[in-house]
Amino acid sequence: MPAAETSLLLLFLFIFAFHECEEIFTFRRWMQRNGAELSRRFPFSQRFVRHTRNLSTAGFALIAAEEFFLLVGATWIASQWDISVIWVCLFLAFALHLVVHIVQCLIIGRYIPGIVSTLLAVPFCIFVIIRIADIYAIGTIVLYTVVGSFFAGINLVLLHRWVAKYTAARIDRPNPDR
Repeated sequence: MPAAETSLLLLFLFIFAFHECEEIFTFRRWMQRNGAELSRRFPFSQRFVRHTRNLSTAGFALIAAEEFFLLVGATWIASQWDISVIWVCLFLAFALHLVVHIVQCLIIGRYIPGIVSTLLAVPFCIFVIIRIADIYAIGTIVLYTVVGSFFAGINLVLLHRWVAKYTAARIDRPNPDR
């Protein structure tokens, strides 16, 4: 793979990590301050708000770390063997994730965790999507976006369930020091 392409792959790792760090460091406090209003304004979000209020910063970081290591693996495969389909699927899922952040911010009408890094990442994502469009047909790009988002979504749901179960087990476990 050419050095320029490898640089894009590695830059994506940095952008992903930067975005996740913004979410990790701001999400819990933001949700504590805004969760009640979100539940009131958007009743369908009550279950999500309840779940995320119980999610520790460490739990959120664990989820982000697992996603990052999956992305590192996809990046390594893409750079070593020129097999970029998995990377492209994950990148397009991330780009869609950023679009969701922008829509959320517009609907909520204020800062949301991850929006600053989202806005900083948009030019890079547009550039990479243009490069992807030079390689793949639009139908393939849509398919890869759906496939990447599906697998990323399943992974995220499973991780959230696991972290919630682990956190609940730690909370419910009797403390021998009491």
